[in-house]
Amino acid sequence: MHVSHAGNSEVSILNRILRPNAPTFSPEAAQDILALDFDQADKERMRQLSARGKGTSLISTVCEGMEPRGHARKRLMQTA
Repeated sequence: MHVSHAGNSEVSILNRILRPNAPTFSPEAAQDILALDFDQADKERMRQLSARGKGTSLISTVCEGMEPRGHARKRLMQTA
């Protein structure tokens, strides 16, 4: 898989750090990452958005309550 370096979004940068075609994590770390999950409230919100999104635009709905860019990184750093 070819990884484009054109993007500067957090996801693009993280993708370049993780290098999907190269082993980055130990098997134990990979297991821990795969165990990450959303809580029930988030899962329910996703179900609601999915149901509302059938045949309509979700841009404004999805953006409701989203944190500004960069805040997810800050939260991850606080828990590390």
